Amino acid sequence: MVTQPLHIDEALENAAKAGAAKRLGRWLQKYSPLLIYRDPPYGLTSVEHQLRQRQATCAAAWAGLGSLADIQCVLEIIQREMSWPNSYFIPDDPATLVLSGRDFDSIITIMSIEERFGVSYSGSDVERITEEAWTLGQFVQDVAHRATRGRRF
Repeated sequence: MVTQPLHIDEALENAAKAGAAKRLGRWLQKYSPLLIYRDPPYGLTSVEHQLRQRQATCAAAWAGLGSLADIQCVLEIIQREMSWPNSYFIPDDPATLVLSGRDFDSIITIMSIEERFGVSYSGSDVERITEEAWTLGQFVQDVAHRATRGRRF
C-alpha cells in the first residue's frame, strides 16, 4: 500500500467550514452574541482526516534520515504539540501542513524539538522551511544535521 503525502482536500475543507459555521452561528445567536469565533485554520480538517486514514508509519520510509528512535521522537513531538490524531507521518508530507494550523502550536512544537535535540531555529529558519515548501523528511534531516553539529541525533 502506497501512502500519499498529506494535502488539502478542498471539498472536505469547504464542507467542514459550512457545517461548523452554521452550528456555531446558531449557538452564538442563542447564548453569547458578543463571543468572537474564528474558523478552524484552512487545511486542518484535511490533515486530521488523512492522518486518521493511515494505518501506521512505515519505518522503512524513514530509513537513512537518521536514528529511527530519534525520528519517531520528532514525529511524536509534532503529533503531541500540534494535537494531531497520531504520528503516522511520511517523509513526503509537506512540513507546512504538518507544522502549521493551530495558533502558537507550531512555535511550541519547534521549541520542544529544539529543547529535546539541542538545536536552534531562528524565525527566518522557520520561514525558509515553510516558504521553500520543505517536506517533513527534509525537516527531520535538518534537525539531524543541526543536532550532529552540537550533539547526537
